Amino acid sequence: DVIEEIEHLPLTGDVNCDQDIPTILNRCVMVQFVVEIWEECDSRQALCSAKFQEVDPLPGSFNILLHSFGRKVPMQEKIDVIEEIEHLPLTGDVNCDNPDHVLYICENYKPKAKPGEPYQVYFGPLVGRSNRSVIDKYSVKKRLYIGRTTMDAQLSFIMANLAM
Repeated sequence: DVIEEIEHLPLTGDVNCDQDIPTILNRCVMVQFVVEIWEECDSRQALCSAKFQEVDPLPGSFNILLHSFGRKVPMQEKIDVIEEIEHLPLTGDVNCDNPDHVLYICENYKPKAKPGEPYQVYFGPLVGRSNRSVIDKYSVKKRLYIGRTTMDAQLSFIMANLAM
């Protein structure tokens, strides 16, 4: 069977050992980033009113980013959502260039639905990013010679990871 549509993005799960995450991210090309979920809500309003009582305050500078699945959110709307969040466990200053901590708001929208409120909102610090830069580095467009067996870089990395 062919998968027609993925219903649940982002994928969530439990990891037993935090030390394994960088190793996994180094090998994955299909994963963009991993976020530790501090808060999971059904709406933006629920996230904005969350108390974050079980989270230890993060010292140092921080940056908050909003990532959406299933819809492109305009920049002004992203800024409005970030400014609405109260009770953040942060003690430092905002630093967009080189923060000590990057926090993500991940919004999940139903595919092909009318624009509106997300049906899932996640919030938490960035654990790590994947090594997707290798896809561009080995892109077919940058090769000097393309033979009969030349394969797209992303597909070849996926196949190599499956073989391991």
